[in-house]
Amino acid sequence: MRFQAERAHADAVAIAFPRRSGSEGSARARGHIVAQLRAAGLDPILDPFTFSPVLMELALPLALLAVAGVVLAATFTYPSSPATAMALLLLGFLAGLPATRWNRGIERLLDRGVQHEGINVVVEIPAPADADRHLILMAHYDSKSQSLPIPARMAAAFAVIGGGVFLCASAFLGTLARGHVIPPASVLVAGSLSAIGLLVLGANRSGNASPGALDNATGVGILLEMARQLSETPLSRTRVTLLFTDAEEEGLAGAARFLQSHGDALGPAPLVVNLDTLGAGGAIGVLSHFGIPPVGTGARLAQVALEVAAEERLDVRSVYLPAGAATDHYPAAYRGIPALTLLSVGRGLRRVHTPADIPSRVAWEGVDAAGRLLVGLVHRVDHLEQPLS
Repeated sequence: MRFQAERAHADAVAIAFPRRSGSEGSARARGHIVAQLRAAGLDPILDPFTFSPVLMELALPLALLAVAGVVLAATFTYPSSPATAMALLLLGFLAGLPATRWNRGIERLLDRGVQHEGINVVVEIPAPADADRHLILMAHYDSKSQSLPIPARMAAAFAVIGGGVFLCASAFLGTLARGHVIPPASVLVAGSLSAIGLLVLGANRSGNASPGALDNATGVGILLEMARQLSETPLSRTRVTLLFTDAEEEGLAGAARFLQSHGDALGPAPLVVNLDTLGAGGAIGVLSHFGIPPVGTGARLAQVALEVAAEERLDVRSVYLPAGAATDHYPAAYRGIPALTLLSVGRGLRRVHTPADIPSRVAWEGVDAAGRLLVGLVHRVDHLEQPLS
């Protein structure tokens, strides 16, 4: 099976227009996906769901504001009482820690408040009767614009983490020494950076002005081409589900709702491979660790992906994302399903969530490489003597 890059490119270009969940553009993109799947001889199903925007529009900004207040309080308390500053910093750190890892509390926020409607597109590849593993391939088809691109959010997140660690270390040493080990001026700088990072993240707002070529038309294009190839040449021992999620940009709502509704029907040995922001230049990242402390989401699956990349001589590396962003494989990982996301780690990420995220600026060779990696990974999973778990 050879990845047909030109068809994947054409599909990505075809849906590269603003398409925030619930918009007219979202319906157009969904129509293109369904039409292409039917043309491939498949029978896609529209899977509607509801979700609340409370998570992204209210809960997250308020939580970040509250933590910023605690950090500033600790910063200005440090000169007079490192022990009190330590207590406040630990409180702020612990309060923010759950937000770095997908959890039940975050998922429940999708049920709170006014409900919006999203629609996933699901298609099952005809499976062999004795299939003993289930591969779920995912890509979100919605897009959004933001006042801050991903690199700025990640920089803010690292400022929060770095400043918080420095503050904790300073306050801890000061508590042990019962005095100032680190000069108050240095603590002021670190605390201010951490608080500013939190406030920056909290001020980020969303709109519908990004064509979303990288995020995530390229992922959709690769997945549609994968659908054509699997329709023509089914796997020998693997059940395959293709899931085009809606409302990923609204708090991973489509992926979470799919797993809530269909988790009991996934069968034996499910695996998830998600595609997101491919074609930004640079290496392909295999994201299989996230959160603080790091949580692994499928070490063996990630290792298989790296082995395939080495054989194909592709520039691929492991990626760890502590905080500041999230991808659709998180709800699967939370449920104990081996999962990873293939994404770009190049400079093109600075255009994500902006009007500049257009097809002419995509590094298409990176899309082609990701397609080759996915084809190889899918077949390697199918040929393994024992299913991954």
